[in-house]
Amino acid sequence: MMFVCLQDYAVQYWISGGFPSTKISLGIPLYGKAWTFSGNTAVRSAATGAAPAGPIVQQSGTLGYIEVGVCILALFIIIRAYTGLY
Repeated sequence: MMFVCLQDYAVQYWISGGFPSTKISLGIPLYGKAWTFSGNTAVRSAATGAAPAGPIVQQSGTLGYIEVGVCILALFIIIRAYTGLY
């Protein structure tokens, strides 16, 4: 499987087109967007709406950096519990 870094590709695209590399600014969002599904979680499934608000940002469908990190950590712990991977 080939891994493609979309950020690097985008920066290289602009540079190869003649844009000065000293004028490129790459932003990294510190938030995440989330949706609620009707039960089918397959790729390209329709969403029924925004996910519930998190405790920090308190806006439906948006999770702050810390909230995303907590979700990733919780998922890792669940996967480790079921698979025994460390």
